[in-house]
Amino acid sequence: MINILKFFSLVLFFAFNAVSFQISAKDSSFSQSVTDLILQCHFDSANDLIDSYRKSDSKNPLPPVLKLAVLGMRDVDLEMTVDSLLFMNTYALAIANVLDYEKNYGKSDYSRMLVGFTKAIHSSFYLRRKMYMSAMHNGIDAMKTLREAKEIDSTNTEVDFFLGLYDYAKAELRSRMWWIMFWYPGDKKEGIAKLENCTKTAFIVGNAAQITLSNIYTDEKKPEKAIRIIQHLDSLYPSSRFVGWAKVKYFEKLKMYTNAAEEYNKLSSQYLSVKNGQYNSFFTKKKEAVMYYEAGQKSKVQVICKAILSDPLLTNEDIRKETKRLLEKVNES
Repeated sequence: MINILKFFSLVLFFAFNAVSFQISAKDSSFSQSVTDLILQCHFDSANDLIDSYRKSDSKNPLPPVLKLAVLGMRDVDLEMTVDSLLFMNTYALAIANVLDYEKNYGKSDYSRMLVGFTKAIHSSFYLRRKMYMSAMHNGIDAMKTLREAKEIDSTNTEVDFFLGLYDYAKAELRSRMWWIMFWYPGDKKEGIAKLENCTKTAFIVGNAAQITLSNIYTDEKKPEKAIRIIQHLDSLYPSSRFVGWAKVKYFEKLKMYTNAAEEYNKLSSQYLSVKNGQYNSFFTKKKEAVMYYEAGQKSKVQVICKAILSDPLLTNEDIRKETKRLLEKVNES
């Protein structure tokens, strides 16, 4: 399941809905189309749309930034770095285009926001690769730039969305490692308040704030709030794997193990038909078995585990070992 680090990377994408707030109607429509495709996990279609759009205006700073989001979210979805060279080249292009834009038109909350989001996604790239020092330096730089955007326009709730998430993430990290990070700033309530404000006032980032809050509400033991958001997003994006992950997190937290197993089954089937989705297909299939074990449905666990272990496409040794241990535990009980 997507943990807090992966979820942090996930939310970096949603912030990009914000960039259409102060731009042309054409760019706004384009941005929304791309972010909808990302949420539906149609990454190739999103890249094709971006490449086509950029042909008409190669100096537009928005397309490279959105492409970086697509590449980053594809990696988050597949739990692997698909093309690190393309990612780094796209990052360099995105930064160059935005800085050129600022030379021609001056700095604005829009341009500073683009720079901040680009650096934030760059930071998440290092975070996924466990290069924590590089991630930290890029992340701090990103937040500094986003605060510049806020100083230019204090009413920019799109920036508040990201700042709210950052406040929450810092407070969460401090709560887990208080003995060495007691000095670390960050307030959960303040972060949640900013995110809740985004759901009410942000023009584009509403769905982003909602999916963020659904995960936070689940962690904060506020299931009634979490499920309302999840059901709403599921009605809008029924095939979204990102929404699917939010659902299994909710079901597991509430110990609704059969529901979680059924959702993991859906995710496994989806990943089976996705290029480079083999690892997640087996991982979610194994998680389906774990959920049925927790639900006491041992016969289903045996069937699933045997199917995984007999599949010639299984190459991940960790999944193989964990599945064997689960099957042995069921057979011994």
